[in-house]
Amino acid sequence: MEKVKLFIKKILINLPLINSIFISLNYKIKKTKIKIHNYTSHEMIMTKRNHQIYENSNAGNVTGLDNDMNYEYSFSKKIIDEASKEKIFFDIGAAYGHYSWLASKLYGKVYCFEGDDLELFFLKRNCSKISNIKIMENFVDSKFTLDNFCKLNNLYPDLVKIDIEGEEINVIKNSSELLKNNSKFLIEFHKRKILKKFLDKKVIDDFFKTFEEYGYNIEFNKHHEAESLIDRGISDKEWAKINPESHNFAIFCYPKKISQ
Repeated sequence: MEKVKLFIKKILINLPLINSIFISLNYKIKKTKIKIHNYTSHEMIMTKRNHQIYENSNAGNVTGLDNDMNYEYSFSKKIIDEASKEKIFFDIGAAYGHYSWLASKLYGKVYCFEGDDLELFFLKRNCSKISNIKIMENFVDSKFTLDNFCKLNNLYPDLVKIDIEGEEINVIKNSSELLKNNSKFLIEFHKRKILKKFLDKKVIDDFFKTFEEYGYNIEFNKHHEAESLIDRGISDKEWAKINPESHNFAIFCYPKKISQ
C-alpha cells in the first residue's frame, strides 16, 4: 500500500499545477531581492530556509555570509572575476538559481543543471525568463554526463560551478572531455559527505589526482569554516595552495598553461 501511495504521489507532483499547489502548501515561500557583491537580483522566490542565508541575523554564522552581507565571498567573486560575455558558464546543482542569475549578467550563455523537483520549482520561476539561461532538468551523474552533453551540443564551458553535496566525485570522473578542453572548475567540496557515501579516502585522492593528470592547478578556500567567519563575521578571502583538510571547502581548478 505504501508503494502505491508513493507511486501516486510521484505522478501527481510531476503535474505542473499539482506540483505548484503541493509545494506552496508544504513550504514557506519567501520573496526577496538578493545581493552578491555589487549585483542585486530581481525579486526571487525561495524556501524560508534558503532565505535565511541572506538575513542580517545570520551574518558571521557558518552560512558563508559575512558581516558585510557578502555571500560565499571568494566563491562568488571567482565567478565574477572569471567572467566575460564570450564565455559559457555551467551551473551544476543550480538550486533556486542564485548563481545562475549572477552568471547571466556576466557570461554569454548559462546552462543550469538541476534534477530535484523542489529546486526546479524555484529555478524555473526565478530564471526561465532570462534569455541567456537554459535549464536542463537533469541530475549530472553517470547516465547524464557533462562529456556527453557537451559532445551532443558541440559546446564546452569556460567555467563549471559544482555544488551537489558530495556527487562532485562522479561528475569529475565523467568529465575527461572538459578537462581536455581546459574548462575551469569551481567546486564546493563536501569531504564529510563523500567519505560517508564511499567509505574510502582513496576516492578523494583519485579525485585530486585526476586534475593533476590533466595538468591542472588547484587552489583552496575554507569560506564556510574559517574561524574569522564564525568569530568575527570576516570571510576567508584568500585562495591557498594547501588543502585545508576541513569538512567543507571550496576548490578552484584551472589548467597550468592558462595564466591567472
